[in-house]
Amino acid sequence: KEGKYYLEQLTGKYKGEVIETTAAVNGGVDGGPLISDKGKIRGLIILSYSKSRRLGLAIPSKVIKPLLVKYMENVKPKDDLELSSAPSFENIFHKLSPYVVGLKVTYEQKPKIPDPTPLPREPGVTKPVPQDVMKELTEYSTRPDGLYSGVLIEPSNGYILTSFHNIDGKIKEIKVIRQSDIDKKEYSAKVIGWCQDLDLALLKTEKGLPGFNLELNKGGELKVGQWAVILGNNPDPSTVNPVMTVGVVSALGRLVSGKAMQLDAGINYANIGAPIFDIDGNFIGLAGLFARPVEWGWNSGVGLATEASAINGLLSDLKDGKKTEKTPVPFLGVQFSKGSFDEAGVNVDMVVEGAAAGKAGIKKDDILLEFNNQLVNTWRDLINFIRNSKVDEKVKLKIKRKGKIIELEAVLGQRP
Repeated sequence: KEGKYYLEQLTGKYKGEVIETTAAVNGGVDGGPLISDKGKIRGLIILSYSKSRRLGLAIPSKVIKPLLVKYMENVKPKDDLELSSAPSFENIFHKLSPYVVGLKVTYEQKPKIPDPTPLPREPGVTKPVPQDVMKELTEYSTRPDGLYSGVLIEPSNGYILTSFHNIDGKIKEIKVIRQSDIDKKEYSAKVIGWCQDLDLALLKTEKGLPGFNLELNKGGELKVGQWAVILGNNPDPSTVNPVMTVGVVSALGRLVSGKAMQLDAGINYANIGAPIFDIDGNFIGLAGLFARPVEWGWNSGVGLATEASAINGLLSDLKDGKKTEKTPVPFLGVQFSKGSFDEAGVNVDMVVEGAAAGKAGIKKDDILLEFNNQLVNTWRDLINFIRNSKVDEKVKLKIKRKGKIIELEAVLGQRP
C-alpha cells in the first residue's frame, strides 16, 4: 500500500488503484482472490506489475464491488468468511535458532554455472535477448559470496544437513559456524554423502557439538495450506539471530521425484539448505535450489523444498557415505495447450528447436494422440508417459495433422 504510482508505471491495461502484495503472483493465480488473514476478500489478483517495484498487484474490492452490483443485478454478495487471526512465530524462532548453522565453503574450483534456459522458440525463428535481460539473467545465475545455510540434526555426532548445491564443486575446506554462537567459533567439516535428485547433502564436523538432536519425523503428513517457516543463516556476521521467512505449503509431490513440496516462503541464495518447520516447530523439509535460471526469472514467487519424509528415508544411506548422481530426465521438446478440447489428444503449441519432437517431424498445431501405443487424453497423460520413459529411448508417436493420422518415431533427449 506504500506510495502511489504514475499510470505509465503499471504494465497491462488496468491503470487504476491497486494493492501491492509480496505473496506469490503468477499465471496460476491470475484472477484469483487476495484474502486477508481474517478471511476477507481484499482484491482480485492481476498479472500487471509496477516496473519500478515489481511486487504483485491486485484490484481492490472497493473497485470491483460497484461492477458486481451493475452486472449481477439481483445477486447480493455473501458476507466474507471470518478466520482466526494469524499466529505468532516468535516461539519457533527462539526455540529452533540454535539448530541453524552457517557454512563457510572454500573452493579449489567452483561449480560451473548453467546457462539460462531460453524460452521455447519455433524452428527457424531467432530473436536476440536484449542486453538488459541478459544482465538480469547473469545476476540470477551468479551466487554472491557469503555463508551458506545448513541445519544441525545430531550435534553430538556433528551431522549437518544442507543443500547439494552448497557443496557442489571441488571443495578445499568447509567451516561450520553456529548461528546462535556469540563467539562465532568455527568447526571443520567434511562431506559424507549426497543425493542430487533431492538436493541433499550430509556433512560431519570433526568434533561433536553441544545440544540436543533435532527430531526429523514428528511433522506428520504434510497438507497444502499449512504454515511453512524457514530459518536461514543471517548474512550479518555480527548477529546471533537467523533470518526467518514465512509462507504456506502451496503444493505437494512436485518434480519428477514427487518428493518435493512447493511453498511461498522466501527462498534465496542465503537460505538454500535451511530447515523448514511447521507452526508447531516440527521439521517438515529442507529448502532447495531445484530451478535453473530462465528468461522469465526463477520461480514467480514460489520455491521448492525436499520433504522431511524423503529425507528420513535417505538419511541412513547418506550416513553410510552414499553419493547419488542426478538422474537424467527424458525430454520430448513440445509446448502444449493445457485447456480442454472437443477431441482427444494434446494440441502442440510450439516445438523446441533441436529437441526430439522436432527431429521426429512434429509441427506446431499437430494433435498428439498416442505415445508408445498409449492413448493421450490429456496433457497430464503426456507428461506422465514421458516421465516413465528413459533418455535415448525410441518411442512411437501418433499425431493428427489437418485431419490426417500420421505415425512417427522419436528418440527422447535429456531435459536441459
